[in-house]
Amino acid sequence: MEQVEKGSGVRPGQAVFLRFWNRRWIGKGLPPPGASGHYVPPVGKRVRAHVEQKEDGSFEVLLPTG
Repeated sequence: MEQVEKGSGVRPGQAVFLRFWNRRWIGKGLPPPGASGHYVPPVGKRVRAHVEQKEDGSFEVLLPTG
């Protein structure tokens, strides 16, 4: 974590676990309407994320702009 813009749950320099998800359509034709999840960045990529801290201490990336 390089920078924290809002909130008090994380400090700059602290390592955090962010939970992303992504869904892939494997059926025939076009996928049904609905959320397809997040863009999951490659390891080491710098990202800006809007997150919510969960009870287990992890941080879940928020949709739609996560």
